[in-house]
Amino acid sequence: MKFSQKEFKTGYILPLVLGIILAISVLFGSLLFLPGALGRYGRAVYEEARAIYEAESAILADLNQFPSGYFRGLPPVERLVTGPWERRCAQLQREGNRVAPLVCVVIGSSYGEKSFRDWQQPAERYKAGLRQRLLEETADFQVSGNKRIFGVLEQRALLVRDGNLRLDSEDSISVANFYVEGNVLLRGNAVFDTLRVYASGQIQVEENVHIGFGELASEDQVEFSGESIFRGVVVAAKHFRMADKAKALFPSFAISFGLGLQGVELLDKASFEGVVGAPAGKVDVEETRVQGAYFTGAVTDSAMVVLPRFYEGMPVVLAREVLHEK
Repeated sequence: MKFSQKEFKTGYILPLVLGIILAISVLFGSLLFLPGALGRYGRAVYEEARAIYEAESAILADLNQFPSGYFRGLPPVERLVTGPWERRCAQLQREGNRVAPLVCVVIGSSYGEKSFRDWQQPAERYKAGLRQRLLEETADFQVSGNKRIFGVLEQRALLVRDGNLRLDSEDSISVANFYVEGNVLLRGNAVFDTLRVYASGQIQVEENVHIGFGELASEDQVEFSGESIFRGVVVAAKHFRMADKAKALFPSFAISFGLGLQGVELLDKASFEGVVGAPAGKVDVEETRVQGAYFTGAVTDSAMVVLPRFYEGMPVVLAREVLHEK
């Protein structure tokens, strides 16, 4: 494995944000003593900054493995495993009865070399978990035989028994869950905020389909082509292929467990941001097409080298979120 000379940059976001918040809290603290409406505004800003600082300090302490309650006054941290990533959240501590939002960070795992077994077993457990989740989500929406959907997708959860699913849509879809005992073909200009698919056959994503966050698992192969755009995780039993101008955006992870000539292909002008590889197969990838890492191969951009949380490794912060309770 060849490593570039770039330093690992991923994970610096949280300390930087904490430093900025601390500086802001000092600045607005001077407003506490101003009279009238300006004074009330200053106090409100100060309290908000203090609450965010304490919540993110609690998360930072948890990431550094300090036990809960080690730092007095910090809120407890909740760990939420959502699919391939983990969230660690702390609630803003506010005065009064206002509903306080959660401050969260999205976490992956650090990258490192592994044996075939160490690549395969966590991915297979993840795939089995995804399959079970989709069976539960789609159990009340079953059809038998081939299913073709053109235009508007009215059914956002679907279980297809003994048949293939073809979706050709221009629709914008918040969440869709598909469990298919056959092949899956997605075409058109559909835009998915979240898409989860398990297929016993192939999964093909073509034309201008956009997937904001996806979890795709196939017992055969997964293929992206056209100008399709994807962000998320792919587990393919035999082969993973990207062609034309297809893009996988950071953070993405794709792995194929095919043997011999099966494995991974990035062809034409396809590009991948994240980690892609085939631990026992052929990897047909131009280095310039990958911003991240491919195996067996090289790390081309260390800032984009993050594995899903189902692989063991040091936690790496991907993003910060503020979640408001409904």
